[in-house]
Amino acid sequence: MSGSTYPEATPRVGAFLEAAEASGWLAPKDRHLGGRVSSALVERAKQASGITSDTELLTYALTVVALEDDFAQRLLALEGSVPKDALSFFDEE
Repeated sequence: MSGSTYPEATPRVGAFLEAAEASGWLAPKDRHLGGRVSSALVERAKQASGITSDTELLTYALTVVALEDDFAQRLLALEGSVPKDALSFFDEE
């Protein structure tokens, strides 16, 4: 299914955009954003993503931020909270 709604995009990009669409984040389009960015950055991002439209590229970039996984930070925050002997039963064999 990934990429079916966004045929120009890579499968990863399509999956992100489909997740945003399923979450209801893509409609209605009721806000205008503007800013100045490097043309080289935009062209490289389009090349990497397979996206050709500036609007779709911005939508994808915002979607990536919105869906960002904080697993690594949560895992690192657990450091030292598990007793060192928690898995000692494996040593009994």
